[in-house]
Amino acid sequence: MNRLADHIQNPDDSGDYSRILLEFAKLPRSAWRAAKQRLDLSIEAAKRGRFEQPYRFYFPATDCSFMFSPFPPGKPTTGFEGELARRTGLQTLTEAAKYMSKASRGIGALVSKDGEFLHLDWCLVHEPWECDPELDALLASNNPFRDVREKRIDGFYFVSE
Repeated sequence: MNRLADHIQNPDDSGDYSRILLEFAKLPRSAWRAAKQRLDLSIEAAKRGRFEQPYRFYFPATDCSFMFSPFPPGKPTTGFEGELARRTGLQTLTEAAKYMSKASRGIGALVSKDGEFLHLDWCLVHEPWECDPELDALLASNNPFRDVREKRIDGFYFVSE
């Protein structure tokens, strides 16, 4: 999360990265592991130039969804076109993950490759959930996400000797 503030892409043009950090701070250890796992998978896919469907999870206790995605390989990531594509993709995927979770907040992270370097863009969407029949129809016919399953993850690992 080094230089997080330099890579915030909020729909309201706010650079307030403290609200993103606050959402992560509310998570227990188990959700941190889930976030790290999905971020690591996105980074690996971006490094290798592989297409992968976005990863997501929802944490009910904070009513926040989390989305992690590698940027599609072969698309420009820099310049006006690249930055616009990254920003649009990040916001669209974050809003879709938030909507599908019926959450009031959504955090998104998009990893893109630029030569030997990686861009890590972040986004926070914070607005009440409202049913949108058009979005429901679009997601029913073209869902970009993997299937979600409910799973309990323990906060600590214990080693038995």
